Amino acid sequence: MKFRIVLFAAILLFGTPAAHAGEDGKLYKKGLYFARSGQAEFAFMQYRTILLKYPDSRYREDATFAMGEYFFAVNDRVAAKEKFTEYVRDFPEGKGKIFALAYLLKIAGLEEDKDSSQKLRNDIITFRQISLVFRNYKEYTYRSPLNKNYRALFLIDKIEISLQGAEFVEISY
Repeated sequence: MKFRIVLFAAILLFGTPAAHAGEDGKLYKKGLYFARSGQAEFAFMQYRTILLKYPDSRYREDATFAMGEYFFAVNDRVAAKEKFTEYVRDFPEGKGKIFALAYLLKIAGLEEDKDSSQKLRNDIITFRQISLVFRNYKEYTYRSPLNKNYRALFLIDKIEISLQGAEFVEISY
């Protein structure tokens, strides 16, 4: 009887996966460290590991956005489009959603896909029900997991989206 209990305990202790609770958090922190030190490739590897090994991680939203950013930066539009589409679908209230839509709009423009461009323009314009009654603009900012600063400025007649202070997308309406 004792042997069975010891065997059962050993299976529980040593038979569990090597991953421990909090590993995704450690990977995320490493990714942030690498991103802040300008090592995007190493940051990418951390975020990719989170998505592969911890699909239910609380860092999945940030890791998905970071991977889309990375793919766009290395000119892999197909992979970037896939990740940003996944981000918009899986995180409809995500803090980076408008910026993911901007990337998708940029990709659609590069691919000369007019139908997608028009749909994405409409999605960005209707991103939030914005009332500018008492203000001239509404602003959203976002610092990505790859340490990039985004800003969306909703004005009365246009939307300006910038990346690192430079114009990324502008939509007039």
